[in-house]
Amino acid sequence: MLNLFAVATGGAIGALLRHFIVKFCTVGAFPTGVLVANFIGCFALGVIVEILALKTNLSEPVRLFLTVGLLGALTTFSTFILELVLLNSQNNIKLALVYLALSIFGGLALMLLGMQSVKYLLKFI
Repeated sequence: MLNLFAVATGGAIGALLRHFIVKFCTVGAFPTGVLVANFIGCFALGVIVEILALKTNLSEPVRLFLTVGLLGALTTFSTFILELVLLNSQNNIKLALVYLALSIFGGLALMLLGMQSVKYLLKFI
């Protein structure tokens, strides 16, 4: 029951964060807000994955709150695809391709950066 509460609470917070990020970061036709939300989520998940890989003792409810709840609601593949479809339907093919490339390569880079940041910071602890 605690795990379900953790996921639901994290999901509510993540969804609200996503809403405000999209609302305040979207510029023109380009889905900047979704991109920013996904970049934040990729970096944060990279940090969390690396912490978990180092066998840090995070309880299951905390892990579920952060990964499935908070970051699961903050970043969604379906919204990413919807933005691509909308850009395509508006004949913004170049913008759609830029968004696709930025999302994939930027997300990958930020995930790796998050993981490397943890390794680097642990040298000082």
